[in-house]
Amino acid sequence: MTIKALFVLTFTSCWLTIGFAENTSPQYPIDEIPENLKKDADAVIRTEEQTFEVESPAKATHRYKIAISILKKDHAWSDFTVHYNQWSKVTNIRARFYDATGKLIRKLEKDEINDRAAYDGVSIYNDSRFKHIVNTYGVVPYTFELEYEVKHVGLRGYPDWDIQPQYATAVQHSEYTLSTPLSMRPLFKNWNTQIKPEETNSSKTTTLKWAANGIEPVKSEPMSPPAARVLPWVAISPAEFEVEGKQGRMTDWMTFGRFLYELNKDRDKISPDLQAKVKEMTASAKTNFEKIDTLYHYMQKNMRYISVQLGIGGWQTFEASYVEQNKYGDCKALSNFMKAMLKVVGIESVLTVVRAGDERELSPSEDFCSPAFNHMILHIPSENMWLECTSTDAPTGYLSDFTEGRRVLLITREGGKMVKTPTSALDKNTQVSKTDIVLTESGSATLKNGAILRGALHDSWRQLVTNVSKEEFQKTFVNVLKLPTYTIKSLDAKPDQKKPELALNYELSMEKYASKAGTRLFVPMNLHNPFDDTPSPTEKRNLPIEIGGDGYAENDEVTFTMPEGYDVETIPTKEFDYKSEFGYYKATIERAGDNKLVYKRQLEIRPVHIAADRFNDLRDFYKKIQQADTTKVILKKKA
Repeated sequence: MTIKALFVLTFTSCWLTIGFAENTSPQYPIDEIPENLKKDADAVIRTEEQTFEVESPAKATHRYKIAISILKKDHAWSDFTVHYNQWSKVTNIRARFYDATGKLIRKLEKDEINDRAAYDGVSIYNDSRFKHIVNTYGVVPYTFELEYEVKHVGLRGYPDWDIQPQYATAVQHSEYTLSTPLSMRPLFKNWNTQIKPEETNSSKTTTLKWAANGIEPVKSEPMSPPAARVLPWVAISPAEFEVEGKQGRMTDWMTFGRFLYELNKDRDKISPDLQAKVKEMTASAKTNFEKIDTLYHYMQKNMRYISVQLGIGGWQTFEASYVEQNKYGDCKALSNFMKAMLKVVGIESVLTVVRAGDERELSPSEDFCSPAFNHMILHIPSENMWLECTSTDAPTGYLSDFTEGRRVLLITREGGKMVKTPTSALDKNTQVSKTDIVLTESGSATLKNGAILRGALHDSWRQLVTNVSKEEFQKTFVNVLKLPTYTIKSLDAKPDQKKPELALNYELSMEKYASKAGTRLFVPMNLHNPFDDTPSPTEKRNLPIEIGGDGYAENDEVTFTMPEGYDVETIPTKEFDYKSEFGYYKATIERAGDNKLVYKRQLEIRPVHIAADRFNDLRDFYKKIQQADTTKVILKKKA
């Protein structure tokens, strides 16, 4: 299922029981799928039926059924996850497989439906659980059918209607029925669809029913937007909700933010002893930044991130005193703890919820309120500064691509305020490297590289060097470095404590850097850092092209020492110079003394949002760069 769909399942804490009648006649034969739905499809949703019956702000029943025909072995529907917790109970669940003719092959046994604690690797207390159902069968095509029901006694949101959750998935029939008390009219927003619900009213309830039929698959293409930006779905939120006796409203961001503020109010208190220590630590600080920097590093050094997922913990922070005493907390607790320390020195800060992760384009909509957040950070208005409080090593005020460039909700006294976190300018996401390569007559070489990585280009390396062993770091390095067989002689990575950058240095020995043919050596100019992101050609591009993030730039200089007795025979092209709205590339090759060559390369890749008919323009520019990066100089042994 999609990231978005899984998030909704997790958030709504899940669903189902149905009276399961036996049916011995063929079910979902593949030959009954219309041909236009099979074309370009990995899977076809034969039927998806769900009802969500809301009794009160805290109580609801969710019934769900899906039958999906799998047409290809490589598909995106390999498993399903049904989450639940202390506020919800899965009352029944069933899964079956049918062959291509519609004959029942087998039923999943009870012990094949795994029931596990939702352990995320960092939670020490967690009352969330999930049922995991694997959809695999040896022969395609086949059909997988799943039904379940969940009873809720606490609600933080309603499930969305994810009509077409995946690329390469067709929809034969999908329907969603939402029933609420008359006084609790739900909120909804269409995305990439004009489907309207059919509404019926009784003396007590309002029922909305959406239905869709015959939706053809959309083929995924290189550099496509996230599926949720292209495929149809309907976001649905409760106007009113209740969890653990706490009632709130989601009519707008201001109202929802006010609920979150009240939920977390007065939980930012630390002991008199720690207050005194905070004042002592910051006594010599001359600016607010120096105070923030001192306290942020204190928290990083003394507190650790461990998720605590109990009760209403998804929204309400543990008190700052809890973190002080236990020396750990989740994103909410650590942000609140930092807020408490800043409060002691007179610096106001604001708890902020954000949808963090890879797809910043899916951050919540400004005009539709929903509980679409999974992380908390801290904002300091007076400095216009943002703090990632779960990091043990990030420089003060640096967010990283995990939370940059997203719409976030400030939880203020006045209520929720939607703003956007800053982005890194392209010239802040850079790699500057110098490399010395000493060649031998056989084509072997020693390679010494020193690089400074900044901004988004340094993020993953900082995380690795901080959080994994040297052995694991080296394994990752080997997988990332694009070189043929080599031996690592030395490897070192040092993140800067005050700036978002990292120094990466390594030395390698290679048995075959250059190719030898008789008295000639064919020497690649850029074997260790080539550009290889040129997308595959497509016959006809249909989807727009999106390359997210903020872009990046590389500046490389490589000095080659030629083997004794060799000289340059051919330099195919001494200079490459390509300019485009998509970026910039320049590379030069020059002699330096009797036995050296110097290769210099500049690369700039910009974020891209263009229409489908511009695909070949982008591809042509990338292809030029990739081809230029394969340039070889020919050396020849002197007579």
